[in-house]
Amino acid sequence: MEKSTAYRLKKYKKIAKNIKIYDKDDNNLIAFKIDNESEKMFVIYNASEGSRAVKIPAGKWKVYANGGYASDKPISVIK
Repeated sequence: MEKSTAYRLKKYKKIAKNIKIYDKDDNNLIAFKIDNESEKMFVIYNASEGSRAVKIPAGKWKVYANGGYASDKPISVIK
């Protein structure tokens, strides 16, 4: 995986422009999309004990972490 700039947004205006919240609740889940000049990333943090369903934007998304497993290479692709 190449070095990501998506998590290195430093100014509020860039953060507000490039991050869109898709799903959040009081039950330990947040899903958001980072869309800056160089990359797009959809992130889901699920801190609950069980699985959760989240509707993701249309497109092809590479999965780098799922459950207790993470990799620097895609472990699957969602279309």
